[in-house]
This record gives sequence, structure tokens and C-alpha cells, in this order.
Amino acid sequence: MDTQTQVAPQEQAKKFVKHLFTNPALSAIIPLQREEQIIQFLSQNSKVLAPTLTRVQFPGKTWSQVLSELLTALREITDGLMYPLLEEQLSRISLNFIPLLGNGNYQASPSVKEQVLALLKKLLERNEPREIFIGSHSAVHYGVSSRYVDAIFDEKSYIHFELTKVEKLKMGKEEIKNMLNLVILLRPAIYLITPEFGAHSGGMGGLVRSSFTEKVFPVLRKELPALPEPVIRSVLNSYVSFEENNKIEATARLASMLSQRCRTYKPNIKVDKGAETPDKSWFYAIRKNYRRYGFDIKMLDELYKISAEYGW
Repeated sequence: MDTQTQVAPQEQAKKFVKHLFTNPALSAIIPLQREEQIIQFLSQNSKVLAPTLTRVQFPGKTWSQVLSELLTALREITDGLMYPLLEEQLSRISLNFIPLLGNGNYQASPSVKEQVLALLKKLLERNEPREIFIGSHSAVHYGVSSRYVDAIFDEKSYIHFELTKVEKLKMGKEEIKNMLNLVILLRPAIYLITPEFGAHSGGMGGLVRSSFTEKVFPVLRKELPALPEPVIRSVLNSYVSFEENNKIEATARLASMLSQRCRTYKPNIKVDKGAETPDKSWFYAIRKNYRRYGFDIKMLDELYKISAEYGW
């Protein structure tokens, strides 16, 4: 009897959360975005849900206890769907760019992906890295980062120059896509040490000083010994303002912009006639506050121009 009374609320919570998770309105977005939407739903509707759930589905439990059961079930369901997707994303990222870094001083170790996956699983047990990862996961999952690299190579303008001449990436666009996607996925690694930015509200605008990245660098290097230093630097510098350091890598600047753009990304949005497309609208709005987010305005202008030309 004791076992049944302990297990029943967990099963009840899973049943309730699964029902929310399969809502057709959420079917087009990735599991982490669904998780975020459901948390907002539970919070905004607590006054309505609490009396019913505590009386019918979870008799004898307080709303706080019920909410804890629901959030635990929600995370289990999300993880069960998210990690296979993440493993698939990592499997599609070729490490062919690694031997092309640092004048050929690096070799691609097969253990890189295992180390990356293990680190991300550890980080994503916490709320803050999990929140940041929504934009990273979306950018790679929906192919947003890759399609912008395609356009950047077609345009061969400022960003292309920054990647190939300033960052000196002596590689083709496919290799740059792979490097950029890995940098984007690893952005939650800033949380290996509690960040010293004021508040990372909703994954937007969180910046750290360069001095802080120097503290995180040896910790991340220890976690990912098979990953070359240029990639680790780019991951951490994606949180440094371009105004503070205009030498930060172009891949870091791109990773920051595209992952933050994809924080609220929704695929297959139907745009009404005469309305702005989602990417164009986002880049236009962010340009007005680019200093707040530490963005490179010239890079932002080019992404805005690309989104307008390509109808994104």
C-alpha cells in the first residue's frame, strides 16, 4: 500500500503532463520550448488548476507538492525526447574543421562528441543553462545557423571577411558550419562557474567580462580536453560584448546572435501579406539595442539584410 501511495502521484503527474505535452499547438516546437510553454501555463493558471488538482488528481497534496510532482514529470518527459535529438545533432556535426585549426596543430579525437554530450547532460540538470540551451538547440535543430552561413558565403561581405581573414578560418563553409554549430551547442558551458553577469533574463543580454571567461577557460578545458582551444575560446567569448573586446572571434559573435535569435524561434510561420518576416523583424528590433546585447552592429546589419533578401 505504501508503495502504491508513493508511486501514484508520480504516475498521475506524468499522465497530466503528457496530455499537455501532446497539445497540437505545441507540436511544431522542440521539447525544451514545449517545457517552457508548459511551465508558463502552470504558473499563469495556478489559481484555476490548484483547487481541481489538489482535490481530484492529487488528494491530500498541497499545490506546492503537486507542482513539484508536475515539474519533475515534465523534466523527465522533456529529457526523454531532447537527448535523442541532441545525440542526433552531434552525430551530424562533422569534426572535419578541427585539423584545419591552428595551422594543423589539432587532431579530431573521436572522444570529443562523447565529452560534449556528457558535459551538456550535466549542465542541463540546472535551470539556467537549460534556459540558455533553448536558443542553441533551436538554432542547430532548425538549421538556422547553417542557412545563414550559406548566405554569408554567397554574399561574401563583412561577416565572410571576419570569418576568413580576421579569425583566419582556413576552411570551407561546411567546415565553418560544423564549427559554428558546435560552438552554439556548447554555450551553456559558461555556467561551469556561476556567471558574474547581473541577470540573464530569458537568455537575452547576458554578458560577462573577458576576465570572467579567463576563469572559466581552464575549467572548460578540463571538461573537454579533446576540444581545441580556439573552439573553447569562441564558446566563452560568445558572452563578451563586442564593445568591450572588438577582437572576439566572428564565430563567437555569430553564435551569440543566432542562438539568441532562436530563443523564441518558431518554424513554418505563415507571414501575412505586407507583414515582416520573423527573422527580419527580430534583427530590426535588436539593432536598436545592440549595445545592450554586446552585438557587433555591422554583423547585425548584414544578418538583417540577409533575412530581408532571403525572406526569412
